[in-house]
Amino acid sequence: MQYSALQESPNFLYFPVFHRSLAPAILPPGVAFMHPGLPGIVADGPLFLPPDYPFSPAEAAAALREMLRLGESLNLAATWSTDAPPPAERLEAELSEVRRRLIAPEGSQGTSSAPEPLERGRIAAQKALLLAWDLEERLTEIHALHAEIAQSGLNLARLIAGDGEPPADGPLAELASLHNALQQTAAPPWPLALTAIAPFIPPETRLFTCEAAIAEALEERHLPLEPLRDAAIPDGLFPPLFRVRAPLWQIIGASAPHAEKPWLLSERTLFIHPVKEL
Repeated sequence: MQYSALQESPNFLYFPVFHRSLAPAILPPGVAFMHPGLPGIVADGPLFLPPDYPFSPAEAAAALREMLRLGESLNLAATWSTDAPPPAERLEAELSEVRRRLIAPEGSQGTSSAPEPLERGRIAAQKALLLAWDLEERLTEIHALHAEIAQSGLNLARLIAGDGEPPADGPLAELASLHNALQQTAAPPWPLALTAIAPFIPPETRLFTCEAAIAEALEERHLPLEPLRDAAIPDGLFPPLFRVRAPLWQIIGASAPHAEKPWLLSERTLFIHPVKEL
């Protein structure tokens, strides 16, 4: 079944990736993914389209084109490629130039005045989500190329080796090198992904992730992870399952709450089904 948008509030919303193909295959089918607000998106899993995005679909597409044209996304992509997620302060600095140059002076509601501070934060959040979505689109293309190269390498190895061992250098070695490089391509760090969707998550929606690294990061921050037993596990989910409830600013690892971003002050329930290899 294909989905274009889910308007009502989902019970569970997945992060840090926004494409079902980039999430583990074991993910329960009822967990929704975030719709970035672009026109014409169809996916193989439920997509949550918030009703209060700052941009209309046409405006979102125009904003993404403009960001890519200005090349600001390249700086963010370089940040996303690092192994250690940058702190919230660095993410804010990375987005500051995008915010300065791209927030429309007429605002998102067609008014003649500049957006208020809270609306500017929501605009910046959706723009970060648009950039993350676009990067993931490129990642899905890379993953498809990765699978094609892997199959081509296997076919070539069989052709060259016959009944013997394939050579250690030459075309096969080059294919293996490219194969390894593609495997190392990374998605945006999870604090940035969560910060981007935070203003638009309905109060009753619970977050869900399969990334063991998120559980490890929360434990390092001394946020208690509650292991759930069978009687406490919501329908459709499965063990091992952990739950944590905390303000979003603590979950993302910010050093202090952001008064100008009230969505980071709210407490959220996060369910974690840790999977070591995604």
